[in-house]
Amino acid sequence: MVSSLTCECCNRYETDINSVNSFNEIKLFFDEQVKNGIYLEEQVLKPYYVWEDDKEHIEHYATKWYRCMICGCLWEIKYPDFPSKGFVKKYDDGIYTGTIVINNNEESKKADIVLKSKINNNVYYMFSDEIFIHGDNKSISIPLDSNAICFYDMYYVQDKLFIVVSTNRDYDYLYVLDEKRMILQKRGMTK
Repeated sequence: MVSSLTCECCNRYETDINSVNSFNEIKLFFDEQVKNGIYLEEQVLKPYYVWEDDKEHIEHYATKWYRCMICGCLWEIKYPDFPSKGFVKKYDDGIYTGTIVINNNEESKKADIVLKSKINNNVYYMFSDEIFIHGDNKSISIPLDSNAICFYDMYYVQDKLFIVVSTNRDYDYLYVLDEKRMILQKRGMTK
C-alpha cells in the first residue's frame, strides 16, 4: 500500500489570534506540520506593514512564514503581543502580496475618505472622481452615467464594502465593490 502525504491548507483559513488558547492551537498545528515534513519554515522576507512619510520609514514583519510542501501555499503568522492581537494569513498561490504601504504624503491627505479593507490588504482612498486602491495600485473611476456627480460615501456592512455615488436626482446610487475583481456592482438607489 502506498501512502501519500496530504495537507490541510484547503481546510484552514486566515484568522486573528486574539486569545492565548487560539495562539497555542495555531502554534501547535504549524509546529506539527513542520515536524511531519508537510510545511517548511521560511525566512520572512517582506514586511506586512510599511509606513512612509517625509521624515520616517517604518517596517513591521511577521514572526514566521511557512510554505506547504504539498500545495505550495504560503502562510504568514504574526504572534500576538497581548493586548495586541496577532494574525494568520494565507496566500494560496504561494506568492506573498500582503505588504500594506501607508504613504502619508500630501496627496493621500486630500482623500475624502480613507478605509482599510476587511477582506484583503488594500487601503481605499476615496476622492470625488475616483477611488485609489493602495495595495493593488489600481483606481476605480466614477461610473459612466449622465446622472452621476461624484463619489459620496464608502462604508462596510459586515464584509461588504458599499459605495455611494451622488447624482443630480433626488436619489443616490448604491454600489458594492467586488474586492476580488475590483469592480463596482450596482445595488440600487438610496436617498
